[in-house]
Amino acid sequence: MYASVVKFWDTRNLKAPISNKTSQSTAQPSKEGVTHGISCLSQDSYGAYIAASCMDHRIYLYSTLHMDKGPIKTYTGSKIESFFVKSAISPDGTHILGGSSNGNVYLWQVDQPENGPIVLKGHEGEVTSVDWCSLEVGKIVSSSDDSTVRVWNTKKIDCTNISSPTVIRKRVTAPNMDCPRSASHERATSSRDVAACTSAGSELPTG
Repeated sequence: MYASVVKFWDTRNLKAPISNKTSQSTAQPSKEGVTHGISCLSQDSYGAYIAASCMDHRIYLYSTLHMDKGPIKTYTGSKIESFFVKSAISPDGTHILGGSSNGNVYLWQVDQPENGPIVLKGHEGEVTSVDWCSLEVGKIVSSSDDSTVRVWNTKKIDCTNISSPTVIRKRVTAPNMDCPRSASHERATSSRDVAACTSAGSELPTG
């Protein structure tokens, strides 16, 4: 949404006032006359936090118990240049996973945004979708405009244990359709590569 406002309804009492909070402290219009829009919202399994990806290249974290206070934390490092770029907070609310227009996948610790994200390199196009594996702890998945889906095995969501994640690359072939982002899955051989994992300030090639 272009207004950069997160609206929060309590479905137990729909007559209660709606919480409206901007994802930016100033929410000033850009040169084009509109504020930065929100590309994605996600919530942890406990319902304690809401993560909002914004087109100002930031992800904002809200506490559902204190929506009136606005964002309680801000995460930077990724490039969110289209509304197709999504993020996902982990089910336990400890990490945020984000795609990026620069082809990287970013992983933040919720309680330590000042440390910057872990960067997973390997895609060759805009990373649009990311998600957490609900059945196997330590596995995350990302899809990209390079027509691939990657499954990253981090074992434990921790900087020390994620330094050399294993990525399983699966080819997804896009059919000849008018919509460039529609894709059909087909069976393909999988290869294992070691993807570089580093802080936002460094660049390491994919192994």
